[in-house]
Order: sequence, then structure tokens, then C-alpha cells
Amino acid sequence: MKKIYTFILLSFMLFSCNSDDDVNCTSEPAFSPTVFIELVNATGENLIDNGTYIADDITIGFNESTFTNVVFTESPQIANFIGLNVFGEDGDNTFTINLLATEIDILVLNINREQTGGPCSQSFFTLNSVTYNGEPKELQDFGGDFLITVVKE
Repeated sequence: MKKIYTFILLSFMLFSCNSDDDVNCTSEPAFSPTVFIELVNATGENLIDNGTYIADDITIGFNESTFTNVVFTESPQIANFIGLNVFGEDGDNTFTINLLATEIDILVLNINREQTGGPCSQSFFTLNSVTYNGEPKELQDFGGDFLITVVKE
């Protein structure tokens, strides 16, 4: 009797295994850090917080796409920061940051794009450098993401 139960248990375990063809890849997220941009004046005052720029009016353009709702307003640590997930192709990727109808800044992210292995291969990105309006910016570690501070006059 003991052998029958063992055989049934082993049979159940053997036939309940999935093959690689049945892998659900939607649950494995790609790693993409975020670049947070803080716009400040010469005295360090946040220009979104003081009303110089309106959060809802700021958009980011990349190729033919426009991203809205790019300014964080809810979380105190990142309130009034512009956020952009790092993505693109190897090398320089140019983004436009539309602050006002007449003021468009240029952000260039230099990245490496790599693929993970396995049946759920996805891209992950490494940020090498950032320029903002042609000026190289220091990448500050921001809890696994990055922060750049832009002084606008």
C-alpha cells in the first residue's frame, strides 16, 4: 500500500511540472532606473514648487511620443521633481522637456541596453551620463535611481 501512495505522489509531481513553453513572461519586470530632475533657481528654490513652471503643463518628448504627468506631486521626497524612466537604445538618446510653450530643454541620456537571458529575455538599462541643454550633469545616487539638479536663471 505504501508503494502505491509513493507511486501516485511521484506521478503527480512528475506530470505537474511545466515545460519552458508554458512560461508566463509577463510577471518578470525589466529593470529601468528613473532619472529625477529638480529644477531650481540660483538660490536653490524649486521652480515647480514656486509656480514658475506648472506641473500639469510639463511634458517629455521622445521620438514621436509625448509623455504627460511626468512631475511627481504626491510623495514628499520627490515632490515637484520631473521623473523619467531610463530607456532607449545604446548610446545617446535625446528627450525634449517641454516646460512652457516657448521653453523646451534638451536632455540626453547615454545608456547601455542589455538583454537578460532565459525564456523571458528582457532589456535592462545602465545610465552612463546625462547632459541637460548641452551641459554635463552629475548623476547623484537617489536610492537606486538618479537625481540631477538643474539651475535655471
